[in-house]
Amino acid sequence: MKLTVLVPSTEYLSNAGARIRYARISDDWAALGGELNFLPIDEFHADQVDCDVLLTSKCHDARVSLGAAKLQKRGIAVGVDLFDDYFSQHGDSQMARYRVWLAQLVPNLTFATCSTAAMASIVASYRPDLPTHIMNDPALPFNEVRLAQVLGDKQQQINDRGKLELCWFGMGRNPNFPVGVYDLSAFGWTLREIRGQGLDVRITLLTNAHALSASDLAAINRLPIPVSVEVWSEKREAEVLAQSHAAFIPVNAQGFSIAKSLNRAWTALMSGCQVFSAGFPLYEALEPVIYRSVNDLLQDLAAGRARLRPDNLEVLADLYAEFASPANEVQRLFRFLSALPTGQSERSGGGLMGVIHGASTSGPIHKFAVKHDVLSIRSPFCAADFDFDVDFRAAYPGGGIHAFVGGRACALAKRARPVRLVPNGHIRGHAVWSLPGCPSPDDLPANWADMSLGAQLAAAGAVNDKMKQTLIDLFGPIKLVMAENSALPFAAGFEVTR
Repeated sequence: MKLTVLVPSTEYLSNAGARIRYARISDDWAALGGELNFLPIDEFHADQVDCDVLLTSKCHDARVSLGAAKLQKRGIAVGVDLFDDYFSQHGDSQMARYRVWLAQLVPNLTFATCSTAAMASIVASYRPDLPTHIMNDPALPFNEVRLAQVLGDKQQQINDRGKLELCWFGMGRNPNFPVGVYDLSAFGWTLREIRGQGLDVRITLLTNAHALSASDLAAINRLPIPVSVEVWSEKREAEVLAQSHAAFIPVNAQGFSIAKSLNRAWTALMSGCQVFSAGFPLYEALEPVIYRSVNDLLQDLAAGRARLRPDNLEVLADLYAEFASPANEVQRLFRFLSALPTGQSERSGGGLMGVIHGASTSGPIHKFAVKHDVLSIRSPFCAADFDFDVDFRAAYPGGGIHAFVGGRACALAKRARPVRLVPNGHIRGHAVWSLPGCPSPDDLPANWADMSLGAQLAAAGAVNDKMKQTLIDLFGPIKLVMAENSALPFAAGFEVTR
């Protein structure tokens, strides 16, 4: 089975998501006779990609929706791997672009994968009948003899030196959600119980320190034990985990956090660190080897009977086999994919497709549309200057929306509908047609970039609905995808309301 993972760029392959989620299963996938390849989205051509299954990862891009429909017509299974929850915050307009992207994609999917049951339930909220597979993040294999030695050495260090080295590692700040330092600050009080226990204790924080604000640093400084903040790197993470006796991993209960995988806990455990997790019980499955109470941790360390210890590694091995083994995860994924229906999907349909460019789009999306015989359509919010097939213009929000149709689209419209289109000047040196009585494109602004943002956002829903109806009137049945990367809700009307 040829599995191609569609990724945002070649640089993404060095990110934790790709390294943990896919690179760790490549050898086991090959051992089952499969072939796993990575394809940057800029190199994606739906008519040429050679695979049995295409799985898209972190490509929140209109090209995925357009390509998925084309691939299903070829009988190629198409899936999405979701391991960050950007999709359940229906009250947050800043996340609308992600919700619109997923809502447009799911009708063209064969399956979905995710790392937690919480993410699987979010997939079901968008399309209940979509086959969904929960694939745990695979952990690195561990050598029980070596891990036993590391654990014994760390316990001896605590006994001999009376020092307790803690660590926290991860993103200190997220642009969309209060996590990282926010969690450390919120649950830092749980570390107070360590004081007065006769231990010299400190905590090392590994994070994207350049993104931390003054308030973040102040919150870190208020932690009840001495703190050292360092810049994260894969190398430094391994060094700090090797030196630390325990990892502190607090988790808040917002949707983004509770959908996270077990990966951070596994990373710490595989390095011989005890794990203390406060807040939401994200790591409940690993309860036999992790702590929810710092007092329990301190008592067990004092007694030399930590939950993760040399004579108790069979418990860890059983948990590893169930929740983190790359070989086992690959076998489960292989069985899931093999059981999917083959051949052209009934949902793939066919016919004309179009991509509507919103306020924030990209040249690669336009080029992808042209290469795949998809109409490239400009909305009045779009400031990009491409050779669009359909160009929507209007004097102001609330006024009439007029469609100017290029030569290729005009021919399609005349074949599809008994609509009379008449020549009406030129745009970018190319002849355009419109409905009779339409103003000249020279009399209308190319876009609303100079108009107040509030007026544009207020008009977005009605304008998008009008564009969709006009396109149906011109071309008949047409599958439309909105290309909108703006954090502002310009894609109103394309999101499925729940």
